[in-house]
Amino acid sequence: MTVAELVHKYDALGVQLWLDNRQLRFRAPAGVLNEQCLQELRFHKEALIRHLNETEDSIVTADLANRYAPFPLTDIQAAYLIGRKNDYELGGVGCHGYVELTMPVLDRGRLEQAWHSVIARHDMLRAMISTKGYQQVLKEFSLLPVKAQDLRGENPAQVQAAIQKVRTGLSTRQYQPDQWPLYELFLTTTDQNSIMHFSIDMLIADFVSISVILAELDHLYHHPEKPLSKPEVAYRDILLFQQAQQKQPARRAQRARDRQYWLERIDQMPEAPDLPMAECDKTQQKVSFERYGFRLAQRQWNSLCQQSKGQKITPSGVVLAAFAGVIGKWSRNASFCINITILNRPELHPQIDRIVGDFTTVNVLEVSPKPGSSFFEQAQALQQRLWQDLEHGSFSGIEVLRELRRRRNKSVIIPVVYTSTIGAGSAGRQDGEFLRGASLTYGISQTPQVWIDCQVAERFGELHVNWDVRSGIFPAGMIEAAFAAFAQLLQEMAGSSERVWEN
Repeated sequence: MTVAELVHKYDALGVQLWLDNRQLRFRAPAGVLNEQCLQELRFHKEALIRHLNETEDSIVTADLANRYAPFPLTDIQAAYLIGRKNDYELGGVGCHGYVELTMPVLDRGRLEQAWHSVIARHDMLRAMISTKGYQQVLKEFSLLPVKAQDLRGENPAQVQAAIQKVRTGLSTRQYQPDQWPLYELFLTTTDQNSIMHFSIDMLIADFVSISVILAELDHLYHHPEKPLSKPEVAYRDILLFQQAQQKQPARRAQRARDRQYWLERIDQMPEAPDLPMAECDKTQQKVSFERYGFRLAQRQWNSLCQQSKGQKITPSGVVLAAFAGVIGKWSRNASFCINITILNRPELHPQIDRIVGDFTTVNVLEVSPKPGSSFFEQAQALQQRLWQDLEHGSFSGIEVLRELRRRRNKSVIIPVVYTSTIGAGSAGRQDGEFLRGASLTYGISQTPQVWIDCQVAERFGELHVNWDVRSGIFPAGMIEAAFAAFAQLLQEMAGSSERVWEN
């Protein structure tokens, strides 16, 4: 009997074999492992360790023969697909991002050539998402021209009106997921500069992907004679490899432990913050989001980072605690849950950070501040809770929400979200944001079943914070007041105020 056959034999008996720090571990149903079985496992121990090592250390490779075959959606993609339907509470909108980058005048033809090269490089830029629950890279497609408007010679009022018309159309664009393409690039040229409008459905790309797309577009525009290295694997290869890994005994054992961690907590977990709400139709047909933003200058952000380090809390953890504290100030329930967006790119290939696709997951983070505790104590406790949750992340946040709905026999959504890209690579170049010579002059995102998405990022050594808020959900003035309180709290902490930490 080969070692692989031995593993399959015990797998059929319900025995899980895995490695823990290169030591063989097993879990078996009661009465399955008799003395003969134990002797067999001891006899083959070293061979089993080698086999499990080789299985776990295998790397992803490109499956070119099945490149255009359908493959499953991730949990988060499936949730986005369902949530965008109008018949779901707070649905009626896709997960979508839109930015405007203002820069020196670009040549439309050269931009189009570079853009087509980027599309050709990344399979997910040629993908469609079926409403039947799968995604597929298209083998046959026709590249579309980059649309443009030349406003040189127009008066300022006409220029602004034309830019606003494009912004209105693309910033609220509702893509049909099964109709390619799921993005659009548009170029506006004025007497002074160019504005590149970029709209994309986040079913096919995460924040890192957008940075990759724009960085490659910049390179291929300015240096078309210097080809980029070809991607060795694609998003489909990574996803299917991860699914195969989940069948390994060690991964199954880990998932069982992670599932148990969440199931033991789930009956006591609170739900969403109980925030003041305006009278509105939660299935409204016309959906829009508004952005509230501010930044901490480099000196202030450095100060806050140093203080965070001194308190043994990550900078992102401090901003998270401040956000949770402000939400708690307006919430009628002291304990609640918020969704944490996790940029979860597995280290399965050297090019993993250059692959376009949606690798995000969510963590349902419980915020239960201890009465009378200081901000420092709350931030530390929240960070510990998040770290503990992430250690049990193979049972996803989407699965946690499904279990909450099943046990409570009602719809449960967590519509307050925290998204941090601090430490995930800067979108700001030394000579521009995303593209050389460019400034990010407008941006907005929208997500189904989300009220508030707090987004924090580091650019040019500064902290940039946005709240993208669904319009019509909250009473007039509430978000303005909450956001002002959030900004003031961060500024006070950046000002070395011990009173804030101890309050």
